[in-house]
Amino acid sequence: YKRVMQAVNETKGKIITLSVIAFIILVGILSVGLLTDYIWMDSEGFRSVFTTVLSSKVLLAAIGFVVFLVLSLSTLFWIRSSYISYLDKERLPQVILNKKTSSAIIFGTSLLIGLFGSSLVQGIGWEPLLKFLNQASFGISDPYFEMDISFYMYTLPILKIALNFLLGLAIFFFLIEAGFYSVFGMYRKSKKAQIHMGVTLGFVGLLLAGLHLLAPYETLLTNQVNIFQESAVYGLSYTDHLINIPKSYILAAVAVIGMIWMIIAMNRGKILSMAIPIVVYLLLIVIGQISSVIVQSFIVSPN
Repeated sequence: YKRVMQAVNETKGKIITLSVIAFIILVGILSVGLLTDYIWMDSEGFRSVFTTVLSSKVLLAAIGFVVFLVLSLSTLFWIRSSYISYLDKERLPQVILNKKTSSAIIFGTSLLIGLFGSSLVQGIGWEPLLKFLNQASFGISDPYFEMDISFYMYTLPILKIALNFLLGLAIFFFLIEAGFYSVFGMYRKSKKAQIHMGVTLGFVGLLLAGLHLLAPYETLLTNQVNIFQESAVYGLSYTDHLINIPKSYILAAVAVIGMIWMIIAMNRGKILSMAIPIVVYLLLIVIGQISSVIVQSFIVSPN
């Protein structure tokens, strides 16, 4: 037994040592690249540009890491708690019963997800963030929504990025929950599992509705009126006013109502009826596109 434990400890020590060495090498490679860029930009008189961009990336990386890490931890620990409260100890795997082992696995998995989220968020959002934080009013409002032009140039992009990230994350965690809670039919019988999936579904519905509520403002920035056709000019068109903007508000309402329907159906164990809001939602998208094509083809284009 002593020899086995000694071998295990030696293996752990080697793994930790290799991990530390790999981390140091990675940090060294990144530091060399950053130092090279800093020296070059400093020699050209753009030190403040470099530090501003770097600080925004670090800020976003920290925010992304914390958000992804916290959501991962809460999701995985909730799943573990649901399993423990629902199943007898005889039916539970030892990896779940062993608190230290399961906690280590959860923390390790959450750390990896946090690092992935950190890299993703800072890579995509640093420029929109800088524009948002340093925006200035144009002093001109659009005639339809009466919003200052700065909203479309600086605020709208960062809102879209944030909502898309959170929506993708909510869907990702819902799929994880659905996979875990499908074991032993927990989504039908475990109240904890149903509450967990219901909360996540609620976030999915609200975030999807938020994106649809932003869609009308985007009509001012494009000449695309549907997936097949473009308007003659950029900006809000007749088809947008008549079809696309009302469609966005309808889809936002359907997203919220559909989310409530799915939560109720899930709690009642009616899994097949959960598909009804999804079908209605997709059908409305198709109807909206067809209506847009008809108006653009037979009313706008001939005019």
